[in-house]
Amino acid sequence: MAITKTKNIGLTKDDKTEHYSVDRVNANSDLIDLEFNKVNDNIGDIKGTALDGYVEGTYGTKSAANLIKFIWSKLGSIELTDMKIKVTTWENHTLDKVLSKLKGWIGTMGLLKTKEKSSLVGAVNEVHDNNENLKNKIKGWIGTMGLLKTKEKSSLVGAVNEVHDNNENLKQAELLDRRDIVKIKSELTGEDEALRVNNEKLAHLLGVSIEDIRGGVS
Repeated sequence: MAITKTKNIGLTKDDKTEHYSVDRVNANSDLIDLEFNKVNDNIGDIKGTALDGYVEGTYGTKSAANLIKFIWSKLGSIELTDMKIKVTTWENHTLDKVLSKLKGWIGTMGLLKTKEKSSLVGAVNEVHDNNENLKNKIKGWIGTMGLLKTKEKSSLVGAVNEVHDNNENLKQAELLDRRDIVKIKSELTGEDEALRVNNEKLAHLLGVSIEDIRGGVS
């Protein structure tokens, strides 16, 4: 059958008539992991960014939103009338130095890997929305675990292994043909020996060879 891919990152979609494939799920998982790495690259190392005066106990754990709030709170205390004015909330640095630091922290907007490049808030919201969409897609691809027909419902790997083990057991059962089953039954019940004795008695009463009446019994 023709292979169907998802629009955004090219995940392979299973057809309803196909058997479940662990290899296909693993390949999709690798693609999802790669996309998450791309998202992290777009955002950058926020936690490793050093900001003078940023205290997590006051401003919260470093995140894109908290860094923007911190910068805006600093900008709110600046009067843009003299580039050499002292900014008391920034250890009495002059305004030009403060603005230079802000520009260095923000970076060049044109280098953003997002489609939105005119606003940091817009760029962050774009990444956030992409993450939410990806999460919803992943949930859709995986489906509802409770609807699994296997006994194992807490793990896809466990469910696949359960189906695999059941298939292996069926294969082993198919290897036993009717003669094997009859042989095992005879060994357990002794019926084969009883038939042999009865056949010999019958042959003796009829006055014929045991081979003449044995056909189909063994």
